Formats: sequence, C-alpha cells, structure tokens
Amino acid sequence: MCLSVSRQFNHRHLSKQKPAILQLLSIQQLAMYSALTFALLAANSGNTKFTPVRH
Repeated sequence: MCLSVSRQFNHRHLSKQKPAILQLLSIQQLAMYSALTFALLAANSGNTKFTPVRH
C-alpha cells in the first residue's frame, strides 16, 4: 500500500472521489459485519461443522 500515492490521489480528487472512498469503506465494514453475523448464525443454528469454541 503506497500511502503517499493514495494521499496525493486523495488530495487531487478529494471532491470527486470522497463518496466513492466512503462507499468502499462502508462496503468493507458491511462485509466484515455480515461475515461475523453469518458465523454467529451458523454457530447458533447447531451447525457442528462451523462452531468455533471461543467463549
């Protein structure tokens, strides 16, 4: 990850690219949360294939 390149890119195209960057961040967060909820649902539904024992 080149932070300097991304920083220059953000500084140059901040007005146009800020919603897209925020949308990408929200998509990543939604993917993480959906994966966590899927893991919890799989563990609660009695699926013995995917039950991480971390209480």
